[in-house]
Formats: sequence, C-alpha cells, structure tokens
Amino acid sequence: DPKKIYAWTKQIADSVNTESKEPELTIKDGRATSFVPPVIGKQLDRYQSTLKILKSLEANNSNIELAVATTQPNKTLEELNDLGIKEIIGRGESKFNGSPANRRHNIKIGLQKMQGVILAPNEEFSFNKYLGPVEADQGFKPELVIKADETIPELGGGLCQVSSTTFRAAMHAGLPITQRKNHSYAVQYYAPQGSDATIYPGVIDLKFRNDTGSSILIWPYFKSDDYIVFDFYGAYDGR
Repeated sequence: DPKKIYAWTKQIADSVNTESKEPELTIKDGRATSFVPPVIGKQLDRYQSTLKILKSLEANNSNIELAVATTQPNKTLEELNDLGIKEIIGRGESKFNGSPANRRHNIKIGLQKMQGVILAPNEEFSFNKYLGPVEADQGFKPELVIKADETIPELGGGLCQVSSTTFRAAMHAGLPITQRKNHSYAVQYYAPQGSDATIYPGVIDLKFRNDTGSSILIWPYFKSDDYIVFDFYGAYDGR
C-alpha cells in the first residue's frame, strides 16, 4: 500500500533529517578553547524513497538505499586552521552506568583537562601530563580506585574511565601506543575487556605518538550523563 509506506517514511525522516552546521574552531596558546565540528545536512526525499521501497518489494529485495539529499556547510574545518586539522580520524566511547556521584564528578574534571589538546606532528601524548596533579585543590574528590589487587578510596577515582576512552580513540585512529597498562582485574565500566588503560600519576601513564604528519585535535564530550566520547580530528591518511 503506497499510502502506508509513505506514512511510514515519516518515522525515517525524523531520524535522518539534519540541518547542516558550520564548523567553529578557536585556538589560543596552542590549545582549542572552542570547537564545533562541521555537520552535513541531510533531508530524506519521502516520495522518491517510497518509490524505491515499492520497487524493492516487487523485486523481493530486503535492502534499499533511500533517497537522501545532502547539504554541505559553506566552510570546511580545514579553512579554519593551518595545522592540517580537517576531519575526524578516530573515536573512543565508553559508558559508566551506575557510577556514584564522586566518580562522575572526577570523570567530568578529567574530561575537561583533555578537551582542546592539540598534538603537533610527531609529538608524544602523555595523559598524566595533561591531567596534572590529582589533588583536592584541582577539584578532585575521593572515590574507589584499583591499586594492585585492592579497591580503595583515593582522590581521582574514576579517571581511568577517561584514560580508557582516550586509549580507544588512539587505537581507532591507528596511532602507535608507546605506553599502556591494563587494570589488574576486570571492571564493568571498562568493558569490553582489553580496551582499558589504567593511569596513576608518577607511576603509570598512557602514551601514544602522533605520526600522522598533521596536528591532532582531541575533543571529548558527554553524549549523555552515562556516556563519554573522545573524538580525534586531524588528516586521515588511509590507515
């Protein structure tokens, strides 16, 4: 029934349609103080998509490419800087449902410490360098941490959520990892296992090198209250 199919495409349109967004990037003292990634606008052509669905049903095909018109932003990210930062090259994600208040607080502080970091070509990233001292006067609160084979309360508990998500983004970008250590036992917050990275200032660090030939912008954010994302922007070289 074409009418029913056309009505159904309204649901698809609601999830597909997106307004284009112009990129914004402000860099001060070698660090990004504000950033808005470019967004390609999308608009579902419901009439043409309905026709495609009808033809696919007649041919007994279960897959179809819908008719979607795109609108590019007027400016590119590359035009806003001379560092070679032009597109997303890696992403890390993690969820931490059920985390107590202090853990969430420390995750937020740790994420803010990493937001806007720009790595020069061939520069080695050190998580502890950008994290700085984990002290009360830096806003950190006591929370459970894994130390050897024990779980004890210390300032900064939960920061490994941030370092693990950073590690995932670096892996996804294909960057050479120069220092990384897993936790001594499995923790639900760092699933899937094998994709975590523990840190402890002065003892254990997470490090990787920018060997892309262009600068890399690190931009983490909260996707929801229980979900953080680390996006790496630079120049994709096909790796």
